[in-house]
Amino acid sequence: MAVPVLLLVEDEVLVATTIKRRLRRFAITVVHVTDASHACAYLDQGSPVGIVWADFNLARGGNGLTVLHRASLLVPRPALLLVSATPPAHDTVPAGTLIVLKPDLATAFAFVALILRVPV
Repeated sequence: MAVPVLLLVEDEVLVATTIKRRLRRFAITVVHVTDASHACAYLDQGSPVGIVWADFNLARGGNGLTVLHRASLLVPRPALLLVSATPPAHDTVPAGTLIVLKPDLATAFAFVALILRVPV
């Protein structure tokens, strides 16, 4: 069975480090990029990904919605997670995306555990 891949799109290094540390217990591969352009390039290569965790507000290179829309087109049945301090308009978010408002990352980790069918 292949190890699940989570694409983490987070521009704040400290936040990304904390998220990656917490995700280790789920036995998944985490691919971290800091902007939408690198995330989309990863997806465009056909690289494997099952879960996309994207910050909405990225300092450079687009925003998390750009990545989620690309993933929804290229990845079969991706699990999409958007983390944001302020919620975007719902009509701009791909169907099936879970929106988690900062600082409630516990919900985001519970979502990943649910997708992977592992205990939190």
